[in-house]
Amino acid sequence: MSIEALIASQIEALNRNTEALLLVGNGAGKNAEAAKPAATAGAKTEAAKPAAGKTGSAAGKTAAAKPKHTEDEVVSALTKIKEEFGADAAKEVIKALGCAKMAEITADKYDQAVKLAEEKYTELSEAANGDGEEDEGL
Repeated sequence: MSIEALIASQIEALNRNTEALLLVGNGAGKNAEAAKPAATAGAKTEAAKPAAGKTGSAAGKTAAAKPKHTEDEVVSALTKIKEEFGADAAKEVIKALGCAKMAEITADKYDQAVKLAEEKYTELSEAANGDGEEDEGL
């Protein structure tokens, strides 16, 4: 068998596998063989449309679940608290998230972690500034 014939047979096999995957992805499942004739030229475009719709809705869910903040932002916010107000203050934020240590904070908690850290930082800053102002007034 020549190299051209081998390549042609491989391409045919890839095309059959691609069609089968598209059919399974579009809900044809066990009826893939029965639906195979429908997956020709013009029908391929229509078969791809439901898959695109599924991907779009899944992408919408993923985008909704994807946090606005990154792990680096969480680490930075907690480190800022630790450096300015001590490790115990940072640990309070971590415990408020239901975690024992910073490494346990998962991506689904990043937004909440940054929000809590900012609130804690503001609270501690105001308390520190408030104490300083009261001392100055005395």
